[in-house]
Amino acid sequence: MGLNPQRVDPLLVESSQVRAEEAIDAYSHDRPDGRGWDTSIGDGTLEALDFSVDENLTTLGYIDGSSLGDTAEGAWTGFLSDQGHAMPLVTNKFTRIGVGVSKNAGGTGYYVVEHFASEPY
Repeated sequence: MGLNPQRVDPLLVESSQVRAEEAIDAYSHDRPDGRGWDTSIGDGTLEALDFSVDENLTTLGYIDGSSLGDTAEGAWTGFLSDQGHAMPLVTNKFTRIGVGVSKNAGGTGYYVVEHFASEPY
């Protein structure tokens, strides 16, 4: 019994990229204006629909005096080492994924955001 594949979803790619760029100024699951991260998906009203979403957020490279690894493999390893971050990756709950990446202001590190959604939305 294996995992079902997750399809790349353009709406989630867009929202995860928005969130990766927001993380430059506010590294949090909340948006810079205080709204929840899930308001970045579509027009921000998807919470009324019958579906589930999740967000993973991490950093790579050298940010705020810390070396955090600099590869996609490093991000993947970090996500899998934490139960909360691993859940959307190792269950069949989510069928869609989008990934966004932004470079920090100093150019020494990256913010990586993964968005997940279930069917339907």
